[in-house]
Formats: sequence, structure tokens, C-alpha cells
Amino acid sequence: MSGEMIMEQFCPVHTGCNQTMLSCRYLDMLVKNKSMVVQYVTDDEMAYEEVRKGRAWAALVIQPNYTASLMERVEDGRYAEDGTIESSDLAVRMDWSNQQISQLLYRDLQYTFFNFVGDMLSDCDVNPKLGRVPVDFQHPVYGYRNPNFTDFAAPGVILTIIFFLAVAVTSGAMLIDRNEGMLERCLVAGITGPEILLSQVVTQFTVMLSQTTFVLIVSFYFFELTLVGNIWLVVALCILNGLCGMSFGFVISCAVDTERTATYVAMGSFLPIVMLCGIIWPIEGMFPLLQFFTAFLPLTKPTESMRSILQRGWGIDNPVVYNGFISISSWVLVFLVLTILLLKFKKG
Repeated sequence: MSGEMIMEQFCPVHTGCNQTMLSCRYLDMLVKNKSMVVQYVTDDEMAYEEVRKGRAWAALVIQPNYTASLMERVEDGRYAEDGTIESSDLAVRMDWSNQQISQLLYRDLQYTFFNFVGDMLSDCDVNPKLGRVPVDFQHPVYGYRNPNFTDFAAPGVILTIIFFLAVAVTSGAMLIDRNEGMLERCLVAGITGPEILLSQVVTQFTVMLSQTTFVLIVSFYFFELTLVGNIWLVVALCILNGLCGMSFGFVISCAVDTERTATYVAMGSFLPIVMLCGIIWPIEGMFPLLQFFTAFLPLTKPTESMRSILQRGWGIDNPVVYNGFISISSWVLVFLVLTILLLKFKKG
């Protein structure tokens, strides 16, 4: 709600070094930002009611004497009266129930105001830096000046999808063969456990490879995720991750006796892996004891490695990157050894 509007839904914009209806100029910049839809109302209570009813994410209230108060505040500085300071503020009340949308609005409202002040000073032949906060956030070393949650979560989400797709495909493969007696007949015929496992790995690998290819195409071609590093490192890490999921599925199928139990185990492992591997929440923000256990989970190091490849452009010579490869490879070997032992010693 802007008190300087001439009529509802109309707020005239004056360009150049024209200090008239500055609130309309600021609102026009908000509209051009295209990250939000601006709807004008006639009074502040109506604006707040829109937020309460869920029809708006924020209410921005601008006083009728905003322009005069803002200019007086600039000219008087430390001697400006309290009433002048109050009426020259932009009053914002937001719906913070959705953090992502609220953070986006919070950022854009501030950045647009900084740009608004900078443009005004430039049009009046004044150095625009005078209107900025005296902290210069220069070009970031890695990433972008305006980061997004997609680039942070994408590495973990990609690895999680590939991992659990492989688990879903393989968790019942050997279990069905065993329940139907195929596994027992193979062992009686002289085929060893490692040979049976190798045949399953070769068969399921082609399925996992097609799943991995599809996930990567959708992620980078359709969603246009940030990719600074080597794409072949990403492909290699995803394939190893798929092998790890396959191996985990083989362990499940050899350890349990029914398809229902295999489903319970596979789905039960989903929550700790997603919540504790730094996929959604940074590891640095976890409880210290959880940080210790998180380091031993299958997707923790690979997620850090993937994120460093995608956003930092690091190569295989960096410890963060090759530790991810070492970690996932170690888990593949552990799961394969467990599968062989279960094939050899588990009764029934």
C-alpha cells in the first residue's frame, strides 16, 4: 500500500533527478524485478488482511508523506526528527511460514531498495556508493552472488535418486531367485557365490546405467543445474554411487527372507541417509555427535565431492573430491563382501 498513489492500482513513475513520488519509482523497480507480483490496496489494514488470508506473502506499507520525509531524513541526517524517520521507513510485514519464499522476498526488497537509491544518486550526479552499506561484497570466489537452494541440494538429490533407484531394482533380485529355488540349483551345479553375484552385477549394471543417464540428462539439460567442473567426474561418481546402491540392494536381498521385509529395510534406510548426509541440511549445522556418525554414511563424502565438482570446479587432485570417490568405492567393496558372505554362510 502506497499513500502516494493518485488512484487505486496506479502509481506514476518520475525518472531522472526528479524527487517526486519516490515510492512509485521504488514499486516500479519491484515490478520490473519479476520475482514478485505487486498488488496495490487502499489502506494498510487491507494489505495485512491479504497476508492473513494467504493471498499475499508480504505487506509493504508506504506513508503518504514518504518522499518528503525521505528527503528531509537525507538532508537533516542525525538531526532528523523521530516522526520523519518513522514516516520515511518502508514498513514490511511478511508471512515467514515458507522460508524459501520469505528469504527471496526479504533479499529482493532490500536489493531493490539499494538499486533504487543508487539510481537516484546517479541521476543526480552523486556517487551511488554514498547510498550503500559500507560493506563491499565483491565477486565470490566460488558460486554466485545470489545463491539458490537448488544448486545446494541438487548434488545430494541426484546421488540419492540414483542410489535408491538401484536399491529398488536389486533388493528383490536375488531374493526371488532364492525363494524360487534357482539359487540353490545353481549352487548344487557347482556355481560359486562370487560367480552368481558377478552375473547379477553385470545384469543389473545395464539397468542402473540407463537410470543414471536419464537422471543426469534431466538434471543438466532440462533443469540447467550449475556445472563448473568436469562432467566426466560427475558421471564417474554417479556410476560408482549406482554400484553402491546395487551392492546395498544385494545385501538386503541376501539378508532377509521375504520381499516385504526387503521393502521395509530399503525404505527404512532412506530417512537417515537423506537427513544425515548433508543433502538437505549442512553437516556443519548438525549436532557435534551427529557430525561424527555422518562421516561414515555412504552418501556424505560423495555429496561433498559432487558439490565441489559442480560449483567449485575442483578436480580429482583435490582431497574433498577424491575422498568422495574413496568413500563410495569402500562402501561398494564392503557391501559386495557382505553379499558373498551371506551367500556362502546364510542358511535357507
